[in-house]
Formats: sequence, C-alpha cells, structure tokens
Amino acid sequence: MSRDVLVVLSDPVPGLEDEYNQWYDEVHLPEVLALEGFTSAARFVVPGPSGLARPRLRQKYLAVYGISGDVADATASLRDAVRSGRIVLPACIDSDSICITPFSPRVRDS
Repeated sequence: MSRDVLVVLSDPVPGLEDEYNQWYDEVHLPEVLALEGFTSAARFVVPGPSGLARPRLRQKYLAVYGISGDVADATASLRDAVRSGRIVLPACIDSDSICITPFSPRVRDS
C-alpha cells in the first residue's frame, strides 16, 4: 500500500472565496477522486500569523490527496484531465496560485 500523496496549494480569486470553497468541496474533490490512482482527499486552511508562525507559503488553501500506485502516474492523470477539459478550473480559482507537488514518505513501514 502506497503512502504517497499529492499536495496542491491554491487560492481563490479575491472576493470569490465562498464560490471557490463550494466548487472545491462539491465538484473538484469528487472529480479528482474519480481519477485512477486517487484514494482520498483532505483540505486545509494554512494558518495565519497567530500563536504559530504562518509557513512561508503565499497560498491560503492546501489539499492533500492519497495516492495508490505511482504518484507520478496519478499526477499525470490529473494534469491530463485538466488539459483535456474533463476537469474544468472555474473563474473563482486563481490559476497563477496553483502549486502541485508529489511527496513520497522518507521512512517506510517494515
């Protein structure tokens, strides 16, 4: 069982945060989870400056997708779905803010 994950950082267009969150939760997550290789998803708000210092990220939102199999194959599947129009990014997402990064665990269970 793979513990690889795909991390996606993004932001809404200013003034469209509610629309962005509704699209992400109700449309985008189910679309991505329907792609081969994606097994789970969780979204987070990157904390602002209070108590703990905000990480040096410009994006406010972070999504973590669980991957089965090869993370590079799952990433390619996601990019192909966007390029082909099977997944459409709406006007409420700041497309310049999107950062997609695959991660594999450094330590594996024995």
